[in-house]
Amino acid sequence: MIAWRRSGMDDPDRLSLWNLHLQEDEGAEVMAFVAIRERMRRWLAGVCHSVVFTESGRDVGYAIYRYRATDPDPQGEGGVYLRRFFVDRTCRGRGVGRGMIRLFTEEIIRGRSILLKAYESNPGGQAFWRALGFEPYYVGFQRRAIAYCARRVDGDGS
Repeated sequence: MIAWRRSGMDDPDRLSLWNLHLQEDEGAEVMAFVAIRERMRRWLAGVCHSVVFTESGRDVGYAIYRYRATDPDPQGEGGVYLRRFFVDRTCRGRGVGRGMIRLFTEEIIRGRSILLKAYESNPGGQAFWRALGFEPYYVGFQRRAIAYCARRVDGDGS
């Protein structure tokens, strides 16, 4: 049976390792563990809300989220931006993630709307969210930083 608890300041190392694994799964650029842990400490200090999910007393995943008052759901309350959601790799494929999102939706955010990102490079994550009834909402685009060129370009292309 899946249960949950609020994350605390004793959780950054575990959550940071899971965040590293999430970055690998997403096909994203993987940050250095020290940078992930520092960011995780900021999030746990109050920038975001965080919960750890357990099964039979064992930590099996986590969620980091924030409320979005500027994007009301149909009930008139703000929705939730689900910043991170991770199921431990050893627990996948047996309904743990489904149980985690059910608890998250029912007990933690009490049915509010959820917005999340699933990287284009993570088809497994996209399939997971689709299987749970999530639908594509928007397409995001990114351009990597480029070196600044001080050369002035005139209107004629020269």
